[in-house]
Amino acid sequence: MLLQKGVTGHFYVETPQLDIETFKKWAYQTITAQGGKVLSFKVNDYPRNFFTVQMDFKDEVIFLLLNAYYPFLAFASSIDDAIIIFRDPPIHFLVFDTFYEVVSFAELSWPINPKSLLVEHDLTKAELRYVRYFQPKTVGGILFNCWD
Repeated sequence: MLLQKGVTGHFYVETPQLDIETFKKWAYQTITAQGGKVLSFKVNDYPRNFFTVQMDFKDEVIFLLLNAYYPFLAFASSIDDAIIIFRDPPIHFLVFDTFYEVVSFAELSWPINPKSLLVEHDLTKAELRYVRYFQPKTVGGILFNCWD
């Protein structure tokens, strides 16, 4: 997975946000079609770089996260401030890959290699400074962050 300029939400280049209304529509339709219930929707209030849908699916609370700048979608079992516990998506929700890149738990858990960030990815200098400062341990910590 290539981490592109602006994915962290901390950049000095123009990176437009994804269309929030389209995401809300697709999330609501998909979740309800699979028998789930949307409990809440949260925009990417500073310092979050992602949108959040909280849902109830088969008596389990699941969070759906969408990076605000790139179509990376992830699932989590909990979000507490800046601590996100990622999980694989329930099989019923793999249909989201029609619209977004559903990032697996394994991909989100890939350890950060600072040297590869310089060579193999396309983050801005500002983003690399944030990564050095906040020291996320995994790719998920870069894609979905609450850095201020």
